[in-house]
Amino acid sequence: MKIFSKLIIFSLLALLIMPAFAFAQEPEAEKQIEIYLFVQQGCPHCAKAEKQLDEWKESKYPQINVKKFDIVEKENLLLFLNTQQAYDFQSQGVPTIFIGEKVVVGEQYDVIEETIKKCLEQACPNPSEIIQNYIDRQAAANNEATPDETISDNQDQTDKTSKNIIIFGIVIIGIICVFIIYRIMKK
Repeated sequence: MKIFSKLIIFSLLALLIMPAFAFAQEPEAEKQIEIYLFVQQGCPHCAKAEKQLDEWKESKYPQINVKKFDIVEKENLLLFLNTQQAYDFQSQGVPTIFIGEKVVVGEQYDVIEETIKKCLEQACPNPSEIIQNYIDRQAAANNEATPDETISDNQDQTDKTSKNIIIFGIVIIGIICVFIIYRIMKK
């Protein structure tokens, strides 16, 4: 009977500990470096910059994610102008590259590569994050919450609450099981 009781206690303790490890060991995704490349159709410098970034992605920096926008298209031109505002930068030249907190106009490959290396070593904000922060600051200045921000905040809070409830439930069940086993062994 004592061996059976010890086996049950060991099993219950293992069941209690396993969920904690499952939550604690969520794999961290490989850091992707987002690059916004604004080009114009027919621009030879733009073609060279795009080719260089593609070569780097294939050979040296698979972590880069180049998003190319041709400013001939109206929505891309608006994104270009909004991105410039978010970065507090003005340029009409292309290619224009936004990477981390850096803006590079033209074929300055040494500066671009240096910034990629920096972003690999330490966290750099992606252009999309900088743009979102700019939008959030503008909304806060106007005392308005953006719908995406509200939905995202609510979803994050719901996820955290769900995890906490699951962990709390597992702990309570474990305590009850240990109490029951203790009572059985005491008899």
